Amino acid sequence: MFNTLLMLLMMKHLLVTYTTQSICTLKGSSVELSCSYIYPRGHTVTSTFWFTEWGTSVEPEDLVQDPENAGRLEYHGDKKNDHNLTIRDLRESDSAIYSEHILYLF
Repeated sequence: MFNTLLMLLMMKHLLVTYTTQSICTLKGSSVELSCSYIYPRGHTVTSTFWFTEWGTSVEPEDLVQDPENAGRLEYHGDKKNDHNLTIRDLRESDSAIYSEHILYLF
């Protein structure tokens, strides 16, 4: 069972929308998770990535950078207003709550 974090978040004029998804699929198949965001004119998105865990004292880590995910995860979208994640060859260990990390400059 796959879950994406469902939220509508307003933080310093940044509006983030995660598509409501609760996904149950077969091991070995593929899935796409989507996220869109709106930020004020004149601001610049500097970094976006998907993560599954964010501890109290640990910065989240980009799932695509994890060697365990090599070749299975891919980002899509313009990275200006949307950033989607495709996971291929699904494993039981992929079951998690997925979130998007967005950094932008004022």
